[in-house]
Amino acid sequence: MAKETPQHIEPARLEETSEANADVIADLSAASTKLGVGLHPRTAANLADLVRVMNTYYSNLIKGHETRPNDIVRALEGHLDQDEGRRNLQLEAAAHIRVQTEIDRLAATGHLPEPASVEFIKWLHLEFCRDARRGPDISPRVDRPSGPAD
Repeated sequence: MAKETPQHIEPARLEETSEANADVIADLSAASTKLGVGLHPRTAANLADLVRVMNTYYSNLIKGHETRPNDIVRALEGHLDQDEGRRNLQLEAAAHIRVQTEIDRLAATGHLPEPASVEFIKWLHLEFCRDARRGPDISPRVDRPSGPAD
């Protein structure tokens, strides 16, 4: 297995943006603002729910946890798989969505704490682990590569 470097996981950035690209970015930003303002509140809420499922699916897929969107929706409805492994993935996905929903609520009401603060990160971890159970453990198990301790 190849060793990961911090540079490998940093987000890609455009060092120099052409004037044409800057114009397209500005137009897209303005159009997306109009879309959000023009949506009926219920439609916006339904869209946010769909995006949370999509984000959870891809976030978990990156970690190698393949939980299909239909399995995620079933978990949110309380219909868990009989297979323990798949059920654990459903619980993980449901916890992800529950926490993201709360973060979105806090942001919408102006009560979102500083996301990089120690308090927020502790809260985030505790909230996620509250529902994401793996077997007899209370919190999900995270496999770490072997090597020296941090």
